[in-house]
Amino acid sequence: MNISNEMKMSDHQRKRLAKMIEKYGERDSLVRHYRNQIAASQTGQSAQQMYVTGMMKRSSS
Repeated sequence: MNISNEMKMSDHQRKRLAKMIEKYGERDSLVRHYRNQIAASQTGQSAQQMYVTGMMKRSSS
C-alpha cells in the first residue's frame, strides 16, 4: 500500500508509518495495527470498536 494513498494523516503519523514500514515491512502486524489506529481515530471510534463492529456486520441469510 502506498503511503500517499493513505487516509488523511498528520505529518507525524505519515512519517511514523513510513519508518515502521521500512523497519518491519508492509505486511507486519505492527504496521497493520498502526494503520487500524489511524483509521479509528479518523472515524471517532477506537480500534477495538471498529474491530467489534466489523465482526458483527454480516449479511442475513
